[in-house]
Amino acid sequence: MSADKHETPDSHSDTEAWQALQPEKRDKIFSVAVDEFAKGYSSASMNSLAKSAGISKGSIFNYFRSKGDLFDRILEVTLKQVKKYLRGVQEETRDLGFVERLGELLRSGFRFIDRHPRLASIYFNILAGGEAPYRSRQMAVITRSSTNYLEDLVEDAQRSGEIAPNVRSRRLAFLINAMFERILSAYYTEQLAGDMDLYRADRETQEEWIALFCDLVRGQLGSVNQGVNDE
Repeated sequence: MSADKHETPDSHSDTEAWQALQPEKRDKIFSVAVDEFAKGYSSASMNSLAKSAGISKGSIFNYFRSKGDLFDRILEVTLKQVKKYLRGVQEETRDLGFVERLGELLRSGFRFIDRHPRLASIYFNILAGGEAPYRSRQMAVITRSSTNYLEDLVEDAQRSGEIAPNVRSRRLAFLINAMFERILSAYYTEQLAGDMDLYRADRETQEEWIALFCDLVRGQLGSVNQGVNDE
């Protein structure tokens, strides 16, 4: 299965004026908007955004009906970039075992945060419950997309015989996703890491966490498969 089967349609939060804009100008406005919203939705200033982009504030609202619609579009594009990134990981790890694929996925999550800190800021702000319009819908989209992606990996493992076919793939994907979100959120947010030496951990420490995560999943899968076989 491909991750593409779960794609959701655009929210159409922009206007025809935005679609008609030259790509170079759209890219500049988008980049400036990401910088601004990386500060947090409430702290983002449309005046500052307009000044940095070299356009009038009125132009922004000609392209987007509101600050909330602009933010919604930023998140939509961010999620598309994350999906594209994950599809690459999915293809590159297709020949690995299930647990090894999860390890690579977690490793790629650390790298994505390091390489795209502004996008990560927006993403984790939504996960942390930061103030933003349409948050309920955005959270639903994030959770559904992540679970769908992991469910594909689970079903691949079921076809290869690594996971029993009658294990509920979606529930397992949801549980794994919850662990991923917690680990990556703690890597990005100091308060969530506590004393777990995970916040901005170096590569060696990252690998220790990846190994622990993989061992935990491997052990639990052994128990799940055994339990299914005993039924």
